[in-house]
Amino acid sequence: MALTTDQSRLQRLREELNDLSIPSLDSKIIGIKPIEPPLYKLGAYDNKTNTIPIVPALETLTLTPSSTRLYIGLVLYANDLVFIVDLSFREKGKLTVSKRPTLITSTTISTSAFKDSAIVPGCIAFELAAAFEKRYNALIQRCDALNRGREDAFKRAKKPPKQVDQKLKEKLSLQPCDLPKPATATAAVPKAKAKAGGATPQNVMAGKKRAHPDDDFATQLSETAAFMRKKVRFEAVLAEAKGAVAVFNAVGSPWMALREVMERLERSVKGLTELEDGVKGE
Repeated sequence: MALTTDQSRLQRLREELNDLSIPSLDSKIIGIKPIEPPLYKLGAYDNKTNTIPIVPALETLTLTPSSTRLYIGLVLYANDLVFIVDLSFREKGKLTVSKRPTLITSTTISTSAFKDSAIVPGCIAFELAAAFEKRYNALIQRCDALNRGREDAFKRAKKPPKQVDQKLKEKLSLQPCDLPKPATATAAVPKAKAKAGGATPQNVMAGKKRAHPDDDFATQLSETAAFMRKKVRFEAVLAEAKGAVAVFNAVGSPWMALREVMERLERSVKGLTELEDGVKGE
């Protein structure tokens, strides 16, 4: 037997109230975007206010009016009286039940103005009210979480990039090998005495440093150690980047900003890999 119109309405109402999935909840939130929170960034300089605004503007998400009200209809109570029941959340978290008397009972409804309306048993109405309250609380939690995410993202867009601590800079910088370089001293060459009546002979070693046999070796060792340190760090960073790209390509992400960053990283990794292979082949 096919369901009547009123039965179909109750079935749809029950399914909707029990659907707490994210897409269903988001459909009842006004102003929600496909990507939450939006990508806030500094806009163009405003000459009128002498400020740099954040775009887009921060907007607070709210619930649709239909998500805060539930019209059940004619409800049969235990005393055999029928009321028109309407549920609403006028204040956040406070359920208000509006009962309008009809002065009819289950036996007299057939001769009343509501003869074509179906009566909802009290137990079914109670079940719908509990599901409505649960769904409303889920909507409030979802809406509040999205608004907090928007506020945090908006505040981060206002702040300038954090300056890297100087000590951290020193630790992260690629320092050359700390091997001590032997000091080179200028050889002390005694001045030649001038001959009587003649010019003073020029010292060919004047102004030149004495070559030390260990100088070239120490310099080459220092440069080699610095190069190897940079090479090891480069290969480690490149391997981490390749791993991050591989994981992202496998799972993906709904966030457009993250997808753009990972696409740029993948192009960079490809270019660095080709460069590394070219160096190795030489």
